[in-house]
Amino acid sequence: MPAKSLHSVFSENEKIKGKIERVRHMRENYTPAMGIVLEFTYNTANKWLLPKGVPPYKKNEIPWDNQGQLHHEVRRFYLFTEGNTDAQRNLTDLRRESLFIDMLENLPDEEAKILLGMKESKLPYKGITKKFIMDCFPGMCETWE
Repeated sequence: MPAKSLHSVFSENEKIKGKIERVRHMRENYTPAMGIVLEFTYNTANKWLLPKGVPPYKKNEIPWDNQGQLHHEVRRFYLFTEGNTDAQRNLTDLRRESLFIDMLENLPDEEAKILLGMKESKLPYKGITKKFIMDCFPGMCETWE
């Protein structure tokens, strides 16, 4: 069975009563892509090189499948953060912002909101906080700043 979209997992989690059940839900639906999204959202070692706030972009209103596309875009998140790769060092601010806007415009709107939340270190879902994620995945979070 294909993985659920991150929007689906996070939205379902908002509706679950009880922390134990919410933690179980997150663990049962964990994917490597979810781990990367959470890392880029809550690990302060990842310094985003984009301006604060929402950039001007055209929302993608095209219906999307259950899996979504954010799973496939996680490999490019590093382009928007500080780092040692040539791609990170050689991107101009304008090009970096342009790539970010392109990504936002090509993602389903619900997933674009996740990407925007990542940049601001706060996902747009009730209860999906850094503390909650650290309770869900302590091994993943032990090296976070």
